[in-house]
Amino acid sequence: MSLLTSTDLAEELLRSGLREVESAMPVLADILRCDVVLYTPTYAGAIALAESRPATVPSICAERQVGRLVSRTEEPAVIRVLGSGKPARRLSRGLVHGAPTVQDVFPVMRDGACVAAVVFEVGLIEHERQRRKSPVFKNTVELLRWAALAGRVAGARELSRLGDHDGPLVIDS
Repeated sequence: MSLLTSTDLAEELLRSGLREVESAMPVLADILRCDVVLYTPTYAGAIALAESRPATVPSICAERQVGRLVSRTEEPAVIRVLGSGKPARRLSRGLVHGAPTVQDVFPVMRDGACVAAVVFEVGLIEHERQRRKSPVFKNTVELLRWAALAGRVAGARELSRLGDHDGPLVIDS
């Protein structure tokens, strides 16, 4: 349980320069069809400052993640990424009703230091669907993910959420 209020969390996002990353999280959650959570380091591990659940598939997280303090035991990949600044993957975590998931954790780098970690967590079945997509689509999504982590997705806050009948269109010219 966290002692931070939503105002404290919003101020921390602004102070740490992560507002641009947070604004791109909803579009990433929808396109990647996964839950996205932004963690920053604390003295005891890490704290979730922001989250976005996909509008295109059901969320795999039963509870709200914002304000949640985690330790190395609970989220070893998050703590490892915050310490090393290198991406990590954790396979087959059982979260909701024992359903296996895949967790990808990416660093948010500023001035050569890892200031945050972003978790992309997806059900194993959806992960397999995403693996079968075209290489052009997968490359484009990876470019978007890295641009978002760098805070370079201009206008992300103004983008509307994808719905059940929406989908991305990639034109390879």
